[in-house]
Amino acid sequence: MNKMQVRVGTAFVSAVAAAAASVVLIGPAGADVQATSSAVYSCTEPPFPAGDSTWNLTITAPKYANLFDPIPLAVVLEPARPTPVEIPANGVKGTVAIRVTGPESRVVTATGLTNPTAVPVGELAVLTGGKATVIPEKTGVYKFTPASFELRTWMDTVLACVPKDEPSVAAQTKVIGTTPTVPPTP
Repeated sequence: MNKMQVRVGTAFVSAVAAAAASVVLIGPAGADVQATSSAVYSCTEPPFPAGDSTWNLTITAPKYANLFDPIPLAVVLEPARPTPVEIPANGVKGTVAIRVTGPESRVVTATGLTNPTAVPVGELAVLTGGKATVIPEKTGVYKFTPASFELRTWMDTVLACVPKDEPSVAAQTKVIGTTPTVPPTP
């Protein structure tokens, strides 16, 4: 074998090894995907009776993740109808329960939702900044579906909402990789 054959052979083996490693291990900079789930919710704000309203919930998640690496979820909550009152900046704070299905089933809670700017009467009060994390313990496709949510207002009222019908899946992540001998400690 001459020097040229060795270099080409070494380059080919290196390229194959690099390609194989990229298939098994996806770095944290994977492309994010998002979708919006629109559903009718039954909402209660004591002492008032329950009422129905439509809400849009968007979840952003990475397209791919490695086994045992945290899957970050970003959540945005938006009512279908405009607000009848003026809302001060950060006047509404909320949490959203997210059902995780696929290789594992559980519920995680997105916290930190708020309206970062004041919302005038007649505008939509979009709540942003919601964050949740899922640590996958099995490979496969994880699906994220909005469930109930709770909003606390600057007037010390609480709006608790549960879906009347099954909301659609709002995001999904494919988890790949091999199972390590000992999972990392949290």
